[in-house]
Amino acid sequence: MAELDCGRVPSRPVQIGQDDLGVERGQAITAGVCPENAFLERDSQKAADPTEPMDAIVDVLEPMGDEVFAYMLLGKDVEASPEGRGEGQLLMSLSPDTVIGEGEEVRIVLDRSKIHLFDTDSGQAITHGIV
Repeated sequence: MAELDCGRVPSRPVQIGQDDLGVERGQAITAGVCPENAFLERDSQKAADPTEPMDAIVDVLEPMGDEVFAYMLLGKDVEASPEGRGEGQLLMSLSPDTVIGEGEEVRIVLDRSKIHLFDTDSGQAITHGIV
């Protein structure tokens, strides 16, 4: 088990099989995931290897034509930073026909095979995909 530091988003324990990934116990790591590799729990079958579902709150919806950017707050006690969108939020890409509203509590999953891990101190990539 390792703690993932996701910037302003609270650290979360994630089982990653650290022995196989070059992560040492207690090492501070940062996880990165592209918006198209985060899914609402109801769409978890779209992920090749979904994580356990996480609670999130829809903060901002931004229609972009053929997709909608959804800025998610992970956890009920997390607030968006005053600096603007993207700070302290997880960005997801949703289909424009997805029925979801700002302020709604949802559950999300990430595709473990698409999560990138970085050493928090050096910024160096550790691995791409945590399967």
